[in-house]
Formats: sequence, C-alpha cells, structure tokens
Amino acid sequence: MPKDTPIDETPFQMPAGEDDLPAVVPETGQAGEQSKVRIILGLLKRIGDSTDEFERMLSVLRFAFSKELKFVRQRIGKPYNSALASKTSGKGAKSAAGGGVGGLKSSMSSLSIQQGASDASGSGNNANESAEQVVVFLCEQVSHHPPISSAYYACPGKGVEMTCVDQISAKVSGMTVQVTPGEANKGLFISLKEPSLGAGEEYQVTHPIAQVNGILKGTFYGTIGDKITVTCRGGKPGKTKLKAIIEYRDESWLGKPKFALEGIIYNYNPDKPEEEEWSKIKQVPSDRVVANVEGSWRKQIKYRRKGEKEWTLLIDLAQLGMTPRSVRPLSEQEERESRRLWDPVTAHMVTKNWNEATKQKQSIEQRQRDIAHELKQKGIEYVNLPSEQSHKPAYFEQDISSGKPVLSEQGRKAVEAELERARREVG
Repeated sequence: MPKDTPIDETPFQMPAGEDDLPAVVPETGQAGEQSKVRIILGLLKRIGDSTDEFERMLSVLRFAFSKELKFVRQRIGKPYNSALASKTSGKGAKSAAGGGVGGLKSSMSSLSIQQGASDASGSGNNANESAEQVVVFLCEQVSHHPPISSAYYACPGKGVEMTCVDQISAKVSGMTVQVTPGEANKGLFISLKEPSLGAGEEYQVTHPIAQVNGILKGTFYGTIGDKITVTCRGGKPGKTKLKAIIEYRDESWLGKPKFALEGIIYNYNPDKPEEEEWSKIKQVPSDRVVANVEGSWRKQIKYRRKGEKEWTLLIDLAQLGMTPRSVRPLSEQEERESRRLWDPVTAHMVTKNWNEATKQKQSIEQRQRDIAHELKQKGIEYVNLPSEQSHKPAYFEQDISSGKPVLSEQGRKAVEAELERARREVG
C-alpha cells in the first residue's frame, strides 16, 4: 500500500473469533487495528484550546459523540481475527473539509465556525501547522484470549494525550447482538498537559452499550443504549469539577428507531466520592445542573445552559466525515504490524480471489494456534505477548489494570519515529 493511502475506516465490527469464516466475509483490517475508536482527530486536539472549563467539557462531548460516526458512516462487518503481538502505528492524514461542529467560542480559536468545522472534520493537519500538532497513534494487541489491545494517541503541540484499553464482550440478546465493554475496558482517558489551557485535567469517557439489529432481515444496523459518563478530574485544586451523564433512550420494537439521547452537565465535589458516583440523571440535584443536552446521536446534538432559552448546536454528525490515517509503507513496517501481517489476505481480497484469500487467512490463523500450543507445552501464559518468545508487550507496560496503558521505552521511541516522519513531510 503506498505511503499515506487512507485506511479503510470500517469502524464497528462484529465480534472476532469465527476462525472458519471465508475471506469474503471479513473486512480488510485486523481487529486490533479497526476496533480502535474511530476518532475525529481535529476534535481530539482541540479539547484543551479554551480557558473555560465548561467549553472544555463541551469539546470532550463533541469528541465522544464523534466516535459514533461508526454507526452513521460505515456498514457493520467483521475484522480479521486478532493475532499475537500485532501492532499498528501512524498519524492522522489530511482529510477533506466538512461542516458539523457548532458552538465554537472565540476563546477556543481564531477560526470561524465553518473553518473550525473543516479542521474538526479531518485530522487538523493544515499546511501551516507544525509536525508537533499532528496526532500520532500506537496500538498493540496485548492479549489474544480474550482479544485485548492497548492504544495511545497524542498531539504533543497541543498537550493532548489519550489512552485506552480496547476489549469488547458480545452476546446474543433476543433478536440482537449486544456489544458491551470488556472487563479491562474502562473507557477513554484524555489527559491535558502543557501547553494546553486545561493542563492538569484528565477526562474519563465511558462507553455505551451497542446493539446489532436487523439479523432476521439480514439488513444489519447499529443502535446505542444505556449511557456514557464524562468525568473531569485534576486541574486546579479546591473547586468543583464538571461531569456529564448522557442517556440513550431505548428504541421501540415497533416503528423506526429514533436514535435519541438526553443528558446533563453538572458540578460535583471531587472530595465527596458519592457525588462522582452519580450515574443517572435523576440522581443529580437540579441546583447542580449547569446545562442540558439532547438530540439524535446520528444527526444533530444541542445543548442549553441553565437559565438560557435557546439551544445551541453542539455537533452535527450528519455533516462530519471519518479521519483517514497515514501509516508507513509495508516495506518499512515490522513483521508483526497488522498491515504487513495480513497483507497476503488483503491483496487477494482486493482482487476478489476469495479462494486464495481464504487459504492465506487460514494459514495465518493456524500459525496462531500453533504458537498457542507451543507456549502451553512450555508452560508460558498465553497473554500479553509482543513476540513468539516473550510474554511482555513491546509498546506498552504489561499492567493494564487501571485501564490506562503506559508507554514502554520502545513505545516512546515509536511515537518519536512517527513525529519525525511528520517533520520530514512538513519540512
């Protein structure tokens, strides 16, 4: 694949594990690569651009809602199965402009709303930006059974970092397949550092429950249920913090889905754990609420501050596009980087040579089984394997119990390598 070719951004995937599926069924991408949140990189890097904590919370919510573009823009599919120690690294590529972002205040940017929307729609890598304002990312498969990946995103020039542990659990529930966060998946952790205007803050964004519908008719579509919370911690001491609760309304079995949501943003006292533990809108006292949120998570979402009469557009997902990513050409990738690992399958799928693609897929998967058997015979635990000989990840520290993966020395070098690639391209 040529350098800077945009990745197929198929976002929401059916659970991996059907090893006998023919190659005509899976999407051209591995679970560890594709199941990472489909983020709008321009929205991620803007989170710390405002001096106002309320506007920073709005920025986090825009970003949180933007990752649901996987249900709006892409069809549901199944990725390649996870593979031991597979890795992906790269950076945001330039993207076509688009609208869809509202409520950007002048304190956030000197851009107009339309310009801000264009930047948010893509990676934000404008020609006049430095390499340090490019968003780079790493992800690595750190466990095969169950499939678990660690991921890291960063924009050093903006002082924004995000880490997460990616694991899902899926089960059949009635006429749907329900997909929930796995035990190791505690959400997204966004940290603001210098030179961010919110330096010292950390935002934890939890995940909702997704459902795959339309199984009887064979016309699959995704819906979202339950809730998400966005919790701000850290920052300036001795003051209340902001938290958001967004509840997704249950869909009726009859009629068309409405994809509706409602939520609140409120103040809580970080010194009182019971206040941070409020998880439903009805639990929050009305005098703590500072704003309400409502809309459709597939279209427009609006907010209204307490005391105001008019609603303000927060984000319009119908106007946003996915962010392409840029990775190194295959010749420069390591042996176990997912693009290179699965290239024999991808090449035949692209040319619709399904029989040969299936043979290559089965060969790779059989190799994984052979490795697992060899390790079992040697008494080595089949988890967190960066290579066939070692039990430690390469890019990340082994302990992921906090839900916040920590880069290893090799991971930090990989991030610097991606930044250096960006510097060469900008220069």
